[in-house]
Amino acid sequence: MKKYTDCSIKAATSEQRIGKIFGNKIFLPFLADFISITEETTGFYTGGNNKVLDFSSAGEIEIDEKKYFTSIYFKKEKDLQEEYGEGKGNLILVCCEKDGNVFDEKTYITLELSMSEGSDEIRIKKVEN
Repeated sequence: MKKYTDCSIKAATSEQRIGKIFGNKIFLPFLADFISITEETTGFYTGGNNKVLDFSSAGEIEIDEKKYFTSIYFKKEKDLQEEYGEGKGNLILVCCEKDGNVFDEKTYITLELSMSEGSDEIRIKKVEN
């Protein structure tokens, strides 16, 4: 994975950076304060089957932040590609820039993570609120 010195969400989305998927772990080329992570299986904005994931210490996912990237480990999934590959669903992240104001909804950024069948790349798209 390429190392970026500007690890903001703004830089990652404006430069159309790509995340990576390895089994049940994803790597994102930015740092963030996460508000929620939602599984989208049939269309988030059309009232599909959606599930907010628990990222407390005993929850379904674990967020690990490094100096230049963030990794998210899905404890209950064996293969994210199989679960969310092309056309099967997406992940919706609501977050704000690292050390941003998590109490101000105006700072929230919604991101859609989509995966392509047969690829280890994750497309990161900013969703306008």
